[in-house]
Amino acid sequence: MQIGFFLDSDACIGCKACAMACRDCHDSPSGVGYRKVYQLAWGTWQEENGMAVPWGVSSYSISFACHHCEQPACQAACPKKAIQKDQAGRVWIQEAFCVSCRICIKKCPNGAISFNAKSNRPEKCDLCRERLERGKLPVCVEACPMRCLEVLSLDELLWRERNMPDVYRFPDAMGTGPAFFIKANRRQEQQLENGILCSLSEEL
Repeated sequence: MQIGFFLDSDACIGCKACAMACRDCHDSPSGVGYRKVYQLAWGTWQEENGMAVPWGVSSYSISFACHHCEQPACQAACPKKAIQKDQAGRVWIQEAFCVSCRICIKKCPNGAISFNAKSNRPEKCDLCRERLERGKLPVCVEACPMRCLEVLSLDELLWRERNMPDVYRFPDAMGTGPAFFIKANRRQEQQLENGILCSLSEEL
């Protein structure tokens, strides 16, 4: 049974607790993060009485990790078959077979694979496989104070997309079938009208 992530971006406050918990759990060095938090912000300035006044300024955050795609581009590209996918749809790198060629990093359409210079190999979210097998939630889901991040079956995710307002699958540019679904932020319509002026949040 394929599983994946669901994010209620309307509830996300951009606190980065998910990313910090992930990094702490995996002891990730600077520059390596399996989960990142992006901030989308927009707006402009208008002059009023000789002063610059913000107009239409707003923002929201999106928590982002590997999408554990139905047909992972990274897995198809790996020359050593080091990238594995199990029956639950969890995609991970089998260290014993990895030769650090970094082809997977280039082929991932979502930038979800990092290169760890300390271990000299690519690394990515594996949906906390060991924790799930012990009946626990992924650390990112467990750490979220707003409970806006979930792990659900693909069937449930697709049901939400069909039946719940403002729920959509992450845009699929390469036909990989990302198992990542988002409930749109209520500010998204304003964002589309005004255009995005800044994007990536600070790295942890």
